[in-house]
Amino acid sequence: MLSMFTMSIGQLWAQTESNTPKYIARNQDFVDRRATDGSAESFAELYQKAYEETQLLRGNISFKRSNTWTPFGPMGNERLAGTGRINSITFHPTDTSIFFICVAQGGIWKTTNSGKSWTSVSGDLPILRTTALAIHPTKPETMYVAMGDFAYIGHNIFANDNKRNTHYGLGVYKTVNGGKTWTATGLSLKQEDYEASLLSNVLINPNNPDVVMAAGQTGIYRSVDAGKNWTKTHSGLVYDMKTAQHSSRIIYASTGAVTEYNFGSAGIMRSTDFGKTWVDAKVPFRKRGSTQRIELAPSRKNPAKIYALACDAKAWTEGGGGFYGLFMSKDSGFTYSTVIDSTYINMLNGRFDNAPGGQGRYDLAMYTDDQNEDIVSVAGVNLWTSVNGGSHFEPSTYWALNYQRLSMHGDVHEIEQHPVTGRIFICHDGGLSSTMKFEQEGDSMSYARGRTKFTHYTKNLQITSFYRLAVHRDSATSVMAGAQDNSTALSSTNGWRNLSGGDGMESAFNEDFDEVYTSSQYGYIYQYLNFGSYYAYSGRISAPTGEVAEWTTPFTETDGRLWIGYGNVYYHSSFGNGRAISSFSEAPNRSYPRPSTALYVNPDNTDIIYLAKRGFYLDQVDAKVWGTLNGGDTWTDISAGLPVEHYPTYLTAKDDDPKELWISFASWEKSEKVYHSTDGGKNWENISYNLPNIPVNCVAYQNDSNGFVYLGTDLGVYYLDDENDEWVLYSDGLPNVIVHELDVHLKSHTLKAATFGRGVWEVRLLGTPTGITKTERVELEINLFPNPTRDLMQVQLSASLGVKTPYRIIDITGKTVLDGTIPEQAFNIDIHTRALLSGQYYLVIETGNNRLVKSFEKVD
Repeated sequence: MLSMFTMSIGQLWAQTESNTPKYIARNQDFVDRRATDGSAESFAELYQKAYEETQLLRGNISFKRSNTWTPFGPMGNERLAGTGRINSITFHPTDTSIFFICVAQGGIWKTTNSGKSWTSVSGDLPILRTTALAIHPTKPETMYVAMGDFAYIGHNIFANDNKRNTHYGLGVYKTVNGGKTWTATGLSLKQEDYEASLLSNVLINPNNPDVVMAAGQTGIYRSVDAGKNWTKTHSGLVYDMKTAQHSSRIIYASTGAVTEYNFGSAGIMRSTDFGKTWVDAKVPFRKRGSTQRIELAPSRKNPAKIYALACDAKAWTEGGGGFYGLFMSKDSGFTYSTVIDSTYINMLNGRFDNAPGGQGRYDLAMYTDDQNEDIVSVAGVNLWTSVNGGSHFEPSTYWALNYQRLSMHGDVHEIEQHPVTGRIFICHDGGLSSTMKFEQEGDSMSYARGRTKFTHYTKNLQITSFYRLAVHRDSATSVMAGAQDNSTALSSTNGWRNLSGGDGMESAFNEDFDEVYTSSQYGYIYQYLNFGSYYAYSGRISAPTGEVAEWTTPFTETDGRLWIGYGNVYYHSSFGNGRAISSFSEAPNRSYPRPSTALYVNPDNTDIIYLAKRGFYLDQVDAKVWGTLNGGDTWTDISAGLPVEHYPTYLTAKDDDPKELWISFASWEKSEKVYHSTDGGKNWENISYNLPNIPVNCVAYQNDSNGFVYLGTDLGVYYLDDENDEWVLYSDGLPNVIVHELDVHLKSHTLKAATFGRGVWEVRLLGTPTGITKTERVELEINLFPNPTRDLMQVQLSASLGVKTPYRIIDITGKTVLDGTIPEQAFNIDIHTRALLSGQYYLVIETGNNRLVKSFEKVD
């Protein structure tokens, strides 16, 4: 049934195609926003410093009573085509029902019941970017994690003149208590080369667990004292590292290159002393100029056989990243021969037409069956399977069919077979899937129902990376949010559903005409009509000829009218009926005007508009901020006094006095984060005050008598009142994750946050709700015993509430799983928790102007 997603597969593919591959453009957007001209420091070092500053602020307010953030969704509804990118999976050494996943932007998660429910075990990790996990073979509470998002390895290593890494890492962290707390190992920011902290693999020697290996962008590192000290045993970019199936002392590793920056060389190595020394294998390809990335798959059935999958070394501007060849060793990794070469069909391009190109440097994975050495699968956007040792492949998945629940999500990052159960797990941009067997589908895969039977682990995982969100004016439960690689999702009383595909971006409700607007990267705006049980696609707007849209293109809606910020601002009296209301000149050294990054239109007087436009720091082109009071007839440059060398991320103003406005910047320049004007931008005041040196992604104003200002940053949320000059951290309960957008919803007195890696979260707004008599906050303490709980939990109250008060228990995604009532004179109540799956939960008690939250864990 296509009622929840009505775009054709052709439209889906068209909107994801551009001259720049999505994974590169997405990464460039990330670095463009945060880069500061002239800074020579690395993102990794700066994030660590900012985290330490944030922890100090958190400690300074720990004595104050604070509202607690709780998750809102998505809730893992099976109608969603995906949740978020997972980089790897690691199995428990003895318990087949326990395994762990490393989420690209959302931390480490654990299941104890084979994926029915999940618990975050990220503890106090300073960031939630994770790539690989290694578990101690006899003390599974001890684990090592490679911090950072290795899928973006090599991007912009030199492009910004200061070796910035966009999806930064912090080296290897270690836990000895199952993830409750984590500490940095010796392989961290103590090194001179901070980019070494972005790692691809972590391995533990099963015969001597104090010996740990890590590999990544700048080489291979080895520790013999459980991570305290490390020695580099090989230099150069390493993409993959696998232990031999027949000997724990033998390790295979693949080196690689980044073509755009003339960096590295591709090859395969072998070690017989668990990484202490390395010997190059003999390979049938040139080490420079032929291939960039190689993935390895040693056979368990035949230990002498190792498969190697390679993508080509062409630059992405030349259609690179496609299939280069499949190679095989039959002598335990000493020599490799070609099984099929680049003349074979391009299995990495996402389609079945043999067109060039692909995303091989971003998504590349391979597996060979434990019981049959001739079964081998290779994966990029789609997954292909051979049953004859790689001589012939047929597709087993097609990414577009996933929206119909007929296949698996695209962009595969790892394939692992459980050594005991034989079940095959696939980590991809939509999350985690599994099957017992990959079927060969033949040419019919692109349009027929797939025969491979998948289990998709979307429930009880809150790991979606959102760029933007919108909340319905009259209903706080009606939310749209645009996600990386997982479309725009809509929440209603019936759960979450998909709308437009690809990367979801900004969105808006048309409350009066029962339709919604969504967008995807580079300014494609879509209209959907609400027919009750489904939404129907109705039309699309794209960037005008001669103008360039930003990766996340700003637009806003009032009474069915749209304003869109491309190079110019376009006003649509109705969808698709648009005209330019500005005529900005071309940017210096560009053939198009500066793209827009932020847009505010006053809802009470739509003639008042503020617009921010990005600069290009490498070319020393400054950003610009403009305002108009007459609907665009004349525009005034209001950039003076602002740090226009930085990236302007957000604009907002008082609705009843739009001369008072705020603008935020994402940069690494300390004390240049947020600015305030009371005269429409004629004069600006720097109100960065005590903020940590962290990029600010959005600013929101509470348009009521309370007048609080909120900031969403790369590490938490802050607020400011109009009587003080000190920002207060407002992140109790919120994960250490990027907050991209905040939405103030006055009717429900809630603040919602779109996070990049942990879905949507919400908290009470500060102050007193409009129309409610001010009451003092209930001075009530809640204790839950026991915590963790198994069958029965007692809620202990420090005082009775005085009235019958409802309570609810929500899971880690925000879904209500239990509810009940607290008697008016009760000091404690019992809650039966036996029916709950293992995982993290929240007890929520709301009464009057108060919202009390306490988290607890359910264990089996």
